[in-house]
Amino acid sequence: MTDLSTTVEHAEEAAQEVHDSHSADHSDKTVILGTTINAPIYTVVFGALALLTFFELAVAELLPRNFVTTTLLVVASIIKAVLVVLFYMHLKDDNPLYALALVLPLFIGLIATFFLLAVPTSTY
Repeated sequence: MTDLSTTVEHAEEAAQEVHDSHSADHSDKTVILGTTINAPIYTVVFGALALLTFFELAVAELLPRNFVTTTLLVVASIIKAVLVVLFYMHLKDDNPLYALALVLPLFIGLIATFFLLAVPTSTY
């Protein structure tokens, strides 16, 4: 009977440690580059994603369509994808091998995209 109560106590302690480690991610303050923001990290990331979306809309509507515009839109999209994967999909707390498995195809896709942008659109 003592072994069972000891096992239950250890399980409760382990569960409390896991809860404490995860509760640090959900604090009401976020520190970015030494600046404290009175909002949870998910709210700050959501705001950054919204600002990047408005930036993309402004670039797409206001600037002429050329290589620079396309590059700005691709870079903004990559930043948004990285924010979603790191924070909402919790990749920043996972094994670094998962990040490599994500970055390698992204890099190959980026190289292929820029290669296709370099191909002339007119007939030969």
